[in-house]
Order: sequence, then structure tokens, then C-alpha cells
Amino acid sequence: MSEKVEGKGIPSLRSELYKAIAPYSSSDRRKAIQQVFETFLPYALLWGLMIFLMARGTSYWLILGLILIAAGFQVRIFILFHDAGHGSFFKITTCKPDPGLYLWHFDVHTL
Repeated sequence: MSEKVEGKGIPSLRSELYKAIAPYSSSDRRKAIQQVFETFLPYALLWGLMIFLMARGTSYWLILGLILIAAGFQVRIFILFHDAGHGSFFKITTCKPDPGLYLWHFDVHTL
């Protein structure tokens, strides 16, 4: 980060760290909605593609590759649920029902 200045130590490094991460400490609704679409849309399309390929009798090895890609999106869905559950994904704090609840249901029921 910066060189150690005489008379300054850990507290100055800590304040520099807080300044560096400050832009990422607040939620942005536009980015949050964008991340939801960028995660759920490919995940749903992968599921549809896998079902279509299985119905056509395509090799299970190809479908296994798609399953691995879908698993990455499943992990991302869990991350979104986790952030929404802590209230750090959306600024909404009084929303009933909580957006994290919907993400949790989707995450649990697609395992």
C-alpha cells in the first residue's frame, strides 16, 4: 500500500485499507439486479439445454461438462443468497418478504 512513515504504523495502514475498500462497502441496486440476471439467466438456459440434450440422447460426457458449468452458477446463486440474507446485496431493509428468501428457495430446491 504505502511505505511505513516514521511515527505512523498500523493505524495509518488500517485507514488506508478502509479508504481503498470504501467504494465497495455500499450496495447498488442497479448492479445487484444486473448480477441476479447475469446469474439466473445463464443458469436457467443451461438447465433447459441439458434437458433438451438428454431428451435427444446426447452423450452424457457433454452433459457432464454443462453440469460443471451450471455448478459454478449454483455457487454464485448461493453467494447472492448469502449477501441478500445479510442485507448487503440490496439496500432494502424493510422489504417483506426479503429478496434473500427467494434466492434461498431457488438455491435449496435446485440442488
